[in-house]
Amino acid sequence: LHIEEERTELARRLDPVTGGGIDEAWVWKDPAAERGEGVVMLGPGSDQLKDLQTKLVSGTVPSLLRHNSTEKRAKRTIVQKYVPSIRWEGRHKFDLRIYWLVVSINPLLVYYHDGHVRVSLTEYDPNDFSEQNLKSHLTNVAQTLASRGDSNEKVDEHDVLDLAIRSFDDLDGILREHMASQPHESSHFDARMLADPLSHIRERMKDVLQTTVAAFRETVFSPEGCPADNCYALYGADFMIDEDLNVWL
Repeated sequence: LHIEEERTELARRLDPVTGGGIDEAWVWKDPAAERGEGVVMLGPGSDQLKDLQTKLVSGTVPSLLRHNSTEKRAKRTIVQKYVPSIRWEGRHKFDLRIYWLVVSINPLLVYYHDGHVRVSLTEYDPNDFSEQNLKSHLTNVAQTLASRGDSNEKVDEHDVLDLAIRSFDDLDGILREHMASQPHESSHFDARMLADPLSHIRERMKDVLQTTVAAFRETVFSPEGCPADNCYALYGADFMIDEDLNVWL
């Protein structure tokens, strides 16, 4: 939101007459925060969303103030549309953490590797975007452990992680169940997606990573962007899957 053109576009999208975005859910995030902190859910038609739209129209740079935020950091925030996703066993949000390894920048070589699935253990309510229900929308492991620690019962961290961190084999079963529940005449899915949805997801994630690497090639993945003779680095990336099997970074 620190970029004027982006603020203007978001104000247009949230215009209640012409944009339609005021009736959709959005997420407001501090990109410098971690462990699931610095996230605010903006529900459809909520007072927070209307207040954001009012500030944008007036030319104000909205701030996402936190107890540890500087004024400059508070204004360097991101607003993006909320992605309704497939639910784990029909009741929980989840996302995918995958890994990509840069083994060389000259020549540029990047390898993909499966990671794991992160499942929120708080039951998901698609109509509740309140702060009290925030943890049902977040899949970050730190937030999952915190949500279990909120109860008075003694919590074994390893037991929680066994439930919150799942394998890609588990994901394959969830995707196949989802595909089996879709109408056979659905035009969203071709025969390959129906037969092997996990392979489809992998290929789409690789496509997104390829685009991401290309976007930063000149500034990061190049001899000019790397201080050493060559570079070797391991990165993580998080993806969500919507009901049409589109992936979102």
